[in-house]
Amino acid sequence: MPDRLPDAPTWGRYQECHGLIRHSWHIVPSDWTPMFGTPFTVRCERCNTERRDTLGSNTGEVLSRRYVYPDGYLYGRDDYKPTADEVRLMWIQRQIEAARAERPKRQRRRA
Repeated sequence: MPDRLPDAPTWGRYQECHGLIRHSWHIVPSDWTPMFGTPFTVRCERCNTERRDTLGSNTGEVLSRRYVYPDGYLYGRDDYKPTADEVRLMWIQRQIEAARAERPKRQRRRA
């Protein structure tokens, strides 16, 4: 793990889905048509990633699956991609920083 985790914008916006608790899927209407089978779409309520499955019409089997990600969700080819542990550590660090920022500043007493 690097000494300091970079503060990439995606870490803040998508950290829950990248490593904390993963996606929160909800079934949504499919606005796409597969070449065969039945479309089945779920969308994450936090990050809007879509998982698009093609299901076998007679078996219910997942025949194909692809994901459609929002802008900024994926890391670039040359970007450092944190592990799930590092994403959780980043979340802990941000919680500590936020708690410290909310504390009232002590005023020094003059004797």
